[in-house]
Amino acid sequence: MLYFRKPYGLNLSWSEEPRTKRGRKDGILILAEEWRFILTKDFLQYEVIVPEGTELDGPSIPWFARWPFVVVPRNDQTEAPGDAHDVLYALRGRVPVMNGGMIAVSRYEADSLFLIGILKMGLPRWRCLIASSALWAFGWMAWRRTSATDAANRRLPIMAITLEGQSA
Repeated sequence: MLYFRKPYGLNLSWSEEPRTKRGRKDGILILAEEWRFILTKDFLQYEVIVPEGTELDGPSIPWFARWPFVVVPRNDQTEAPGDAHDVLYALRGRVPVMNGGMIAVSRYEADSLFLIGILKMGLPRWRCLIASSALWAFGWMAWRRTSATDAANRRLPIMAITLEGQSA
């Protein structure tokens, strides 16, 4: 059946981890080279191209999740999903597609993509549940405000291309 060959309705994947360099003193990292990740939305796959120089803060972990022990680590298990999530939040879920059009991702979908990413990276499920619950409960604050990092990223040419064999 053709149905089983289609990609998931909502998915996140990448082939390489983003390479970053130390940015400002407030924990911001800057992409040291172009990074690409695959975003699946409504059964269509897009390759999102994030240019060198994009500012990222990875997974934003509040103080109560860091003390007395780390519930959600800032490491390789959360870096790529956190960076893709940062890009989607910076653009408020509206990623331009190179051949015209726009990918529209809601806040709930962006948060769900972070959960999908950290599950794929093997973070223990109980930690994934805590991280995603906090994100779904409090992510609206970051979604609504425009930080200096978001403003800087919106000026960059972040684009998506539709992967071969599909029509948007």
